Amino acid sequence: MFHKPVSGLAGIVFLLHCATIVSAQDFRAYTQIFDARVVPAAAQKTAPSRLVGRSTALFHAGRVFDASGAGNQMTIFEPAHSRFVIIDGARLVQTELSFEYIENRLFRAVKNTEKHIVSLQEKDTSEARELASLLQFQLTPAFKESYDDKRRLLTLSSPGLSYEIKSDDRESSEILEAYLNYLDWAARLNYLVNKRALLPGPRLAVHDVLRRRRMLPVEVTLHSSHLNGLHLRAEHRFNWTLDATAQKMIADCEKLMSNGELKKLSPQEFFEPISTAKANDRH
Repeated sequence: MFHKPVSGLAGIVFLLHCATIVSAQDFRAYTQIFDARVVPAAAQKTAPSRLVGRSTALFHAGRVFDASGAGNQMTIFEPAHSRFVIIDGARLVQTELSFEYIENRLFRAVKNTEKHIVSLQEKDTSEARELASLLQFQLTPAFKESYDDKRRLLTLSSPGLSYEIKSDDRESSEILEAYLNYLDWAARLNYLVNKRALLPGPRLAVHDVLRRRRMLPVEVTLHSSHLNGLHLRAEHRFNWTLDATAQKMIADCEKLMSNGELKKLSPQEFFEPISTAKANDRH
């Protein structure tokens, strides 16, 4: 599923791909994430869906500025430079994660997962077999696909994970590709920085289906069959212009990046601030 970066012809194709993304128009994607665990019908009116996260992604001039709902952190996706830049304005620090760095970390994660699957299979217990199956699905996802045209609802199901996706059809292939390309890399990055995240394979497979069907997701519900698995619903709202508030967010971020006040940290230092002594022990 994941391979180390290649050069030559593949690099030329990637640059052409980035040129297409740069030409896409500016827009905003606002996302709210809710707990989607099933509750009894009698409790639904008194127990509204619990908001567990939100973010605003601003697509501008070939880059994406993504601000989470909490804190003063901004993630900048720069496909033309093959990297993410993440800024913590409160701590006045930043870090950079190249696509190559992300892919190398995922490559190692896949290899470790393959070894773990083998060790689970050797245990030959029902619990070990279930976990091995779930991990194997993350490496080689395969969904059963169905579509309800009236409800514009795409269902991707499997024994371990299922997605229900409500869509908006977009005429602009540039907008759709820019959005899904960002989601691809955001899924990869999320695995590295979020301890509860699944390997990105299933999400990448979902995005491939959306590309093929030319569907822009406006609501995505994820259910896991595992007892303690994920049950989440993401609602996406799009604005096809950037208002004054969005433009100010971008301008403030660009100013912070260029004023020289940000201290550059390694990804390990940025995400796991620890003392020098502990860092030496860790190394």
